[in-house]
Amino acid sequence: MKLKIIILIFIYIQIIQTKIIKIPFKTYYNTTNINETNFIRINYLSRIGTEIELGTPSQKLFSAFHLQVFSTIVQSKDTKCEIEPLFDSNHSITLIKEKKSISFFFEAFTRAFLSKDKVNIGNNKLKLENFIFLLTEDITDNSILNPIIIGLRLQQQSFSTQLPETNLINYLYDNKYINLPIFTFEFNSDDEGKFIIGENPYNDKDFSYISVGLFSGPVNMQTWGFKCDKIYYGNESIYDKTFDLIFEVEQKFFVSNSEYKYKVQNEFFFKHNDTCKRESTYIEKYKSIYYYVCDKNVDLNDMKPLTFYIKHNEFNFTFLPSELFIEFKEKKFFIVVFTNEINSQWTVGRYFLKKYQLYFDRDKKVIGYYKNGKKNYNLYFFLLIITLVIIIIILIYYIQYHIKKSRKKRMNEIDDEFDYVSQNNNTMK
Repeated sequence: MKLKIIILIFIYIQIIQTKIIKIPFKTYYNTTNINETNFIRINYLSRIGTEIELGTPSQKLFSAFHLQVFSTIVQSKDTKCEIEPLFDSNHSITLIKEKKSISFFFEAFTRAFLSKDKVNIGNNKLKLENFIFLLTEDITDNSILNPIIIGLRLQQQSFSTQLPETNLINYLYDNKYINLPIFTFEFNSDDEGKFIIGENPYNDKDFSYISVGLFSGPVNMQTWGFKCDKIYYGNESIYDKTFDLIFEVEQKFFVSNSEYKYKVQNEFFFKHNDTCKRESTYIEKYKSIYYYVCDKNVDLNDMKPLTFYIKHNEFNFTFLPSELFIEFKEKKFFIVVFTNEINSQWTVGRYFLKKYQLYFDRDKKVIGYYKNGKKNYNLYFFLLIITLVIIIIILIYYIQYHIKKSRKKRMNEIDDEFDYVSQNNNTMK
């Protein structure tokens, strides 16, 4: 009986694995000599990545998920680049590499060899055979910090040479690893989380999904956004006309407009100038910006919630005062950074994903988000199966117990009858 239970559990786990794949990832800073005082710049240069093992014997490397790149790009050790470690293709006995290089369009690389090899993605969570990638030996952008880029772009760009229509999502879908070619990013408070492939929360009846974009046409999936009608600081509307809310995967902080800047300065930071100090830094995209560094024991009672309102979806999302600060060593950093330019555009980054998950659906061709904390029905189904198995075992045990008890009672009755007949026979004799 125990063997049957183990077989049932194993079959269920195999079914779940064919439908959904969870790859652990983290945001990392593979820059050298990190200047801890320039905290915003460090986070701006960070990447969302995971550990992989490539080739035979396997070489352990760190890769980055990239929403703007179609294929997986691997930098060879022959590349004239300062990135370490790089993939040494000469040491892999399972590598299959085409002799003729191909040209392709990507701002950092212009030429590569179409190759395939074994790869384990996410610390051996996902093992793939003959995975196709582009092995590049030239680089035109020295700012590329990751040796392997796992492209997640769902539409092929225009290449000078036609490349095979394969990337990580397509590969998993074509080889029956997953049933749905969609994915989500889930973060936790430590900027670590899961890259979940093949799970469609859109089918959940209780699922509140907000669609914010389409894949049709040239879509930059590294930076995308949607329209908000109002923004509230506390209960007061500080912006009444429609404005753009831009999301950037590589950006960690909010970047606010000027009206919010003055509100927060006047109502909070000027009152706490003894515990909160203003600092400035430079990010090329935003030019000169500044933010606040506060003592760890700063009183947040005077800070009000920040709420974005999307009218066409009748949806609000709110960040509480405690959620607008992050702790860094012995101090707290206010996560909204201010630009000196007056404009209506806001930018939100990875901190947004701690509360709202990104959702990409290739079939419906939509980009959107939904609130964290959705139910894990796979877990509930698994617990239900375990509960049913336990109930069945108890029923079987109960039935067997009563059958044995009935048999024992019957045997005792037969023994009594036999003794009675034997005694009567002896008496007659």
